[in-house]
Amino acid sequence: MKRLFSGIQPTGEIHIGNYLGAIKNWVELQDKYECIYCIVDMHAITIEYEVDEMQDMIIRCATDLIACGIDPDKSTLFVQSQVPEHTGTRKRKCRFGTIMGDSSAERALDSRT
Repeated sequence: MKRLFSGIQPTGEIHIGNYLGAIKNWVELQDKYECIYCIVDMHAITIEYEVDEMQDMIIRCATDLIACGIDPDKSTLFVQSQVPEHTGTRKRKCRFGTIMGDSSAERALDSRT
């Protein structure tokens, strides 16, 4: 079976654009592919947000995805920051990218390795 990977940022309430543009398709694709869906919380830190609210936004996003039809028995649903392979250099690049351009962050971090 072919594998499909996609992600969504937990940046607020799921809206009709999220549903029609992605989630509805994700639900339909669960029977055709091995689906892996990710809540990309580390990408969400590139926009302004309340630090104390991020965990709630992640939980609401996961709850909304399941309510819309993402079936944990058919698909893998995970939170990006909970995977150790996504921490370390990737986390530093993401954080540096919020205060300097991506290429500057990349050069700064690549020079350390």
